[in-house]
Amino acid sequence: MGKRYETTVSMPIQYTNMPSNKVLAKSPPTSVQVKMEARGFTLLRHKIKLTINPINFNIKAFTNDLMNDSTENVFKIASDKYIPQFSKQVSSEISILDIEPDTIYFVFDKVVMAKKKVHHQLNLTFENQFFLLDSVAFEPDSVIVRGPKSIVDTLTYVFIKNKKIKQLKSSLRKNVYLNEVDKLDFEPRKVAMTIPVSQYTEYNESIPISKLNVPDSLKLITLPGKVEINCLVALTDYKNLSASSFTIGVDFNDISENLNSLPLRVYRTPGHIKMLKFYPDGVKFIIEKN
Repeated sequence: MGKRYETTVSMPIQYTNMPSNKVLAKSPPTSVQVKMEARGFTLLRHKIKLTINPINFNIKAFTNDLMNDSTENVFKIASDKYIPQFSKQVSSEISILDIEPDTIYFVFDKVVMAKKKVHHQLNLTFENQFFLLDSVAFEPDSVIVRGPKSIVDTLTYVFIKNKKIKQLKSSLRKNVYLNEVDKLDFEPRKVAMTIPVSQYTEYNESIPISKLNVPDSLKLITLPGKVEINCLVALTDYKNLSASSFTIGVDFNDISENLNSLPLRVYRTPGHIKMLKFYPDGVKFIIEKN
């Protein structure tokens, strides 16, 4: 046990003091093969400890802050250059002869900041006759994203953590966290979400059928002359609806030979109604000269 022996040990490695203006695009090795020499009893005493306690690779100290100051994003470092620093961390009784891999590569990406819109993929359900009154809103509606340029540039939205909210019957406002993305930081990390909900009621109306693109020399008569509509509208908007809020009609350009009816088309409706139905969906017609 007093003789000197050589052996190779797989040792974990940790990297500290990485460049503040860069982020790793590809992780360097998490362990190295260290060839060492020492007396038998020394190797036996330290072997288990060496396979557990990581070697600290202090990027800033070892490279004299080279990576932080350089505009380059790819670096390679010869492992044997740092044998003296590694030896100090192991034991004065052990001599490090070699380290594999002989070269450690560091591939960085530029760190950038960008403003990105907050979006959602909510699964919402509502009590009977209750619906979403308007779009789900966030405050702030955008957040600052910081991270690797290659990831930030591909990001269209920042999503909130997926949520399932059931049986809504009133508006909801609450703080929600943003969905985490590896290597990205968000500021702020949570936003105020508002889900506007309102009770809806039926609206029924009989409105005149509109006629589009009729030549001045002709008169187009539809049979019937009115269409019955039915839709849902929020209670708060009910008083603002009238027959003039809708345009449903026929287009003279749809007329062709052997056609004895025209389809009804929806040309204009209020943006806040839901589930519009109308009857009939087509009409007979007569063409007269003016």
